[in-house]
Amino acid sequence: MAEPCFTHAPPGLVKQSQVLEEALQDMVRDGDVDAVEGLLDAGLDVSAPQETDGRTLLYHACLANQPAVVNLLLQRGAVVDFESLNAAAMRLRPALVRLLLDPKWDVDDDVVDSALINVERMTDGKIHEGPISPSKPKMSDVLLAFREAGFCREKGFVRLLSLIHIS
Repeated sequence: MAEPCFTHAPPGLVKQSQVLEEALQDMVRDGDVDAVEGLLDAGLDVSAPQETDGRTLLYHACLANQPAVVNLLLQRGAVVDFESLNAAAMRLRPALVRLLLDPKWDVDDDVVDSALINVERMTDGKIHEGPISPSKPKMSDVLLAFREAGFCREKGFVRLLSLIHIS
């Protein structure tokens, strides 16, 4: 495992780094798009894992259900990782899953596959029938979000539905 950047720094500097990261995580969780955008403009690495918990800002935004911050981070080059996609899925946030799986982001198939396996295990692969309630989504609504984004699993592999058309 990589050593934290501040291993050899004075203890006060390490504490300042932790305080700054926690403040940044709070901004993300609170949905303060302007503050996060200002820090990104100042050179903050959008995909760097936080030293305090090893997770990305995208993960924290997904966990806190902050679609505006998620969108900003993605526009600035954040990589959709398993933890972020899985957080959105397991927290029953189909709209965030759709956002993360939008074709304009380059999402690794292995990331999608791992998250989709978790969702399918919890739904037995069955999609919710009837209207989706935004206030009370079900895991099957999350599965539907994967399918609407064009992903399904076939023979153990994730596939884009658009590539499977049979004429």
